[in-house]
Amino acid sequence: MQLRSEAFKRAVTKPHVLLALLALLSALGYLFGNMVNVSRRTKPPVVELTSAVEDAAITSEIRLVLYDSTGLERPMFLTVRLPESETERLHGIVEALRGELFRRGVWPDALPLPLVFVEQLEGRRVAVLDFDLPAPVAVPVGVELQLLRSIEATVLANDIDRVRILTNGTPRATFLGHIALPQAL
Repeated sequence: MQLRSEAFKRAVTKPHVLLALLALLSALGYLFGNMVNVSRRTKPPVVELTSAVEDAAITSEIRLVLYDSTGLERPMFLTVRLPESETERLHGIVEALRGELFRRGVWPDALPLPLVFVEQLEGRRVAVLDFDLPAPVAVPVGVELQLLRSIEATVLANDIDRVRILTNGTPRATFLGHIALPQAL
């Protein structure tokens, strides 16, 4: 018996046998540890889907370009939820611009939010903004210039190649009576 116990001690003390025993103990610990943790695991979170319109909205960063009374460009970045449709997305951007300019006293009450259309023409993305003006909007020349430059620069800064501004569905020579608009689309 003495001989067998001596042989067993020599065999167990060899490095490769010790390594095998250590690996076996680690595997058993991992197996039993996972069995215990299975009962403690929480259920996966349940995500309830909202309406299709809200699902189509994505959070994105937009750039508003505001011009001050001295003609200096003041970029502003906002993170907002916008629809994925190009036209609806640009409408949301123009609405955010209107809110910021209105807050600063530049966008007059009488000037409504324009209808916005985005089309592909000759490989370029063209935005058409149609202002519905039943009556002329009286603003000073400087304010009109701020408005026009801010609108055009903001639209161009948000992945649009060209901007066309209409009034009551037709092109006009001036924006609100003072600043000339380009005629070509």
